[in-house]
Amino acid sequence: MAESLALTVEVDGRAGLIAYIRTALRPSYMDDSFPDHAVNLQSYFGDDDRIGWRDVHIVILGGYGVIGFCEGRE
Repeated sequence: MAESLALTVEVDGRAGLIAYIRTALRPSYMDDSFPDHAVNLQSYFGDDDRIGWRDVHIVILGGYGVIGFCEGRE
């Protein structure tokens, strides 16, 4: 778990998350010009007391799959 948390990044809201995903997928993903609405956040677990996150969501990129997890929706 500590190794996964070492990869945690902070972004500035939804726009920052989308910008980060576009950068992180370059150049391995064939097209990083996906529309903003292709990024979906879905409630995943609620709170995760192991790591201190509240309102955990899974981040999914349509046509790609799971990108990761985030704390809160915005």
